[in-house]
This record gives sequence, C-alpha cells and structure tokens, in this order.
Amino acid sequence: MSAPPPRPARVILTGASRGLGRALALAFAREGARLAVCARGGPLLASLAAEVARAGGEMALASPVDLADAGQTLAFAGAALAALGGADALVNNASMLGPRVELKDYPVAMFERVMAVNVTAPFLLSREAARAMAAQGHGSIIQVTSSVGDTPKPRWGAYLASKFGLEGMSRMMALELASTGVRVNLVNPGAMRTQMRREAYPDEDPSTLRDPESLVKVFLYLASERTACVTGQRFEAAQFG
Repeated sequence: MSAPPPRPARVILTGASRGLGRALALAFAREGARLAVCARGGPLLASLAAEVARAGGEMALASPVDLADAGQTLAFAGAALAALGGADALVNNASMLGPRVELKDYPVAMFERVMAVNVTAPFLLSREAARAMAAQGHGSIIQVTSSVGDTPKPRWGAYLASKFGLEGMSRMMALELASTGVRVNLVNPGAMRTQMRREAYPDEDPSTLRDPESLVKVFLYLASERTACVTGQRFEAAQFG
C-alpha cells in the first residue's frame, strides 16, 4: 500500500459555489490543492475559479451539475477523476433541504429529488472515487451530514431521511474499505450562516450563527495524512475551532 501524499493535492468537492462549499474550496486552495468542483450555478463557479487561483490553488475542473440527475453526477465523477489524475479527497458537501412539512403531506416528486441529491449523488461519487482511491492505496471521503442525521425531529421530511441514509451508508462504506487505505468519515458543520439555514429557519437572527469559513479546519484535518487511520467516525466541525 502506497503512502498518502503530504497534503490533499487533488480534491473533488460538490456544492462549491456558495456557503460551506465555497469556504472549503478556498481553504483547500490555500493548502495548494488542485480542485475539481461542481455546483448548480455556472456564473458563481466562474468567479470561484479566479478566487481559487488567487488563494494559491488550481481549478482543474468547475462544472455546473444537477446532482439529482444520476447521469450528470457520473459524468462529473469521471471528468473530475480524469482532470485530477485520481483523487486524494472527496467532499460530498452539496445538499438539498426540501419543504419543512410533515411526511403525510410531503410531495412524492420532491421527496425523490431530495433523496437523489443527498443520498444517491454521494453514493455515486463515493463509489467512483473509492475505486480510484483503492487502486492508489489511499484516499479520504468526507460526507457532510447534519444535526438531524442521527436525531429524529418532526417536519424535516426527506432531508432528515436522507441524512440518516447518508450516515448509515458512510459507516458501511468505511467498514468495506478499511483494508484498502480509503477512509470514510462524516462531518456535521452545525448551525452556520448559509442560504439553506435561512430557508430552514427564516425567523432566526443570522448574526448569532458562525460563518462557514470558521468551520473548515476539520475538513482539512480529515483530508490530510494525519487521519490516515481514522475512518467511520462522525465529527462536529465546531469542536475544531
């Protein structure tokens, strides 16, 4: 088994155009990483590429992708791995909230879309990345979860179901990949000042929340060689400063 690189040189990141995803892209860029990213908004990705370059990183690929579409997701995975020549870290950050209504009133089409973005897309991306990482003998897959990913609460609908599914899938994958040098971990970023948070809690005072930029340390840690033996764990981003 080959030794991991000294830093996460090749990083695949979803949901990179705003919020936590943008903060992560710039944080990895400051570490000198080469990035392959996607998001739904093309114009925001174009401006991000320039910021990544100014921060010291390299944008190898920036693609507008609808992660609810399995074909687009797989195409991005293949293009990202080709552009980077493999991957040292994958961060499945993109997520969709969906309506805050009781399940008895939940629209079927919306339920399916939320599950596609929050579970199926991470599965597909993790599967493709895991194959490449196992072949090279190292790699870190980081799944972004939520406080409702392990604690049931009413009116969280498909979002809650998807995060429970993501956590179970990730822990299973960690066990399956344990002998390959590929690790899989979960991060709960907690309450932060993002558009999704505003949609979930429209009456909340945003000044009471942390900026996404203050929550990136745990992701850099999990993508580094310092956690080469850490897998199947769930981390709280706020505990890392």
